[in-house]
Amino acid sequence: MTQRVFQLASGYEDGNDANTLRGDPLFKLAAYRAPLDTDNLLACGATRSRLEGSLRRSDIYRLARALVLQFIAGYSCAPASITLDIDHTDDATYGQQPLSFYNHHYGHYCYLPLLIFEASKGALVTAVLRPGTHPSL
Repeated sequence: MTQRVFQLASGYEDGNDANTLRGDPLFKLAAYRAPLDTDNLLACGATRSRLEGSLRRSDIYRLARALVLQFIAGYSCAPASITLDIDHTDDATYGQQPLSFYNHHYGHYCYLPLLIFEASKGALVTAVLRPGTHPSL
């Protein structure tokens, strides 16, 4: 999964990018692999697709909960108050991903994840994946 996170952070959004980047020395180094070892490749796009497709609703809930716990752990003591900034954003989809629907406001098929930030620091509290047809706030 480390490979996927670093690819997303580097601007490689599509799963097919994994096929061309699986031997990239920097991505291999970030995944704690020998960067110049040609026999030790990272996961291909098909492997990553199977992994991402195997997640259950309970797995996604646990991930969202882990983000909240990580946010809470960032405080040494409880603050007097917290202001939350709740917003959605469109995440365009291509193909036939489950729960990807046409959203007329954005003019394309998408997911509409709900993002929750702490307003003063801008820290991510959690994110909730929602279908593209979910109404706006």
